[in-house]
Amino acid sequence: MSIIRFFAGAYEHFNPEQAKHFLPHVLNPIYRILDEGGDLSSSDIGSSIGMSADEIRPDSANIASDDLRMLSSEVRDFVQGKVGTTEFSRAWEGFRKRVSERREGRKDSSNRLVSLIIAFARR
Repeated sequence: MSIIRFFAGAYEHFNPEQAKHFLPHVLNPIYRILDEGGDLSSSDIGSSIGMSADEIRPDSANIASDDLRMLSSEVRDFVQGKVGTTEFSRAWEGFRKRVSERREGRKDSSNRLVSLIIAFARR
């Protein structure tokens, strides 16, 4: 949470041109925290082993996660106000697109690997 607070504090002192320059650096961790389909989303935790997030993480960790999401959302809104909606949307959409492409690439690689293993096992 400290890095998010640092970014907000530093961003407050930037002029609009500096804010645009540092936009990707600030939005990267915020996007990762707020991305619902990502590895930090609470809904995915434990699903691969058949457990819910509440069974894996204690209540205090869930509260900390909620606080982190709330702080990230507030900083995201602050950053958007500083650089403007158009510039912010361009950067946010860029992150979304790159993350989607990476996930698809990993999924395709995984599927190819499984196919190769199955083909090899059939020999």
